[in-house]
Amino acid sequence: SLRFNAHNLAWRDVRFDYDGGYFGSLWFFFVLPLLGFISLGILMPLASKGMREYMARRHSFGAARFSANGPLASYYGAGFKTVLLGLFFCALVATGAFFLLGDRLAALTRSQMSVDDLERAMEGPQAISIIYAVPLILFFLFIITGGYYRALTRNIIIGSLRLQGGVRFRSHVSGIGLAWIILSNLVLSVATLGLLMPWAQVRQYRYLTTNTELRPIADMESFVDRQSKAGSSIGDAVGEAGGLEINF
Repeated sequence: SLRFNAHNLAWRDVRFDYDGGYFGSLWFFFVLPLLGFISLGILMPLASKGMREYMARRHSFGAARFSANGPLASYYGAGFKTVLLGLFFCALVATGAFFLLGDRLAALTRSQMSVDDLERAMEGPQAISIIYAVPLILFFLFIITGGYYRALTRNIIIGSLRLQGGVRFRSHVSGIGLAWIILSNLVLSVATLGLLMPWAQVRQYRYLTTNTELRPIADMESFVDRQSKAGSSIGDAVGEAGGLEINF
């Protein structure tokens, strides 16, 4: 799918390409993230760096190849900030649940109660609502922290991205901003039974491309002309389209 998407994407009549292999994709897209999960997140920044930089190295624009080599410490910094954000939200949820159930919990600690007494104490509508709401809240927190981590690592990979010939890039996506867009898009898509999903995708891509900069070399026209000899056109309509992004 990466090869298909790249091959059918062009900018100013110069086609992109992707030459990644199946074994490389298996290692960087599945095995490394699995190792990061098994290690309880310790190796996840390493997996993020490997996956994103592998995608960058295997893409090309005409005859010019992309490259990226971001510092591993930056990825671990992003992971550390994400963990802190997750702990902060979990602390808010725990504080809110304790505040709502404080009287019941205090009564339980002051008296000797059996299991049946404990079950009856937690059968109130408020307690039941909180018990069922906590997993849903934790799911939303996972979406928020995942979007936050994605934004931070995206800024790192785009900032270290280079296109052969001197073209550089920069991304300044807000972690909280992207997390809010992902979360609100999910809620709106579910609430409308998927009818707003196309709008949600456009909204997210517009935000990402608006916060992505291209820092070209002095003579960008000559650079594009040289690549035009190596990349074939797929039509003026696509070639003139703006706001296109490769998901590194």
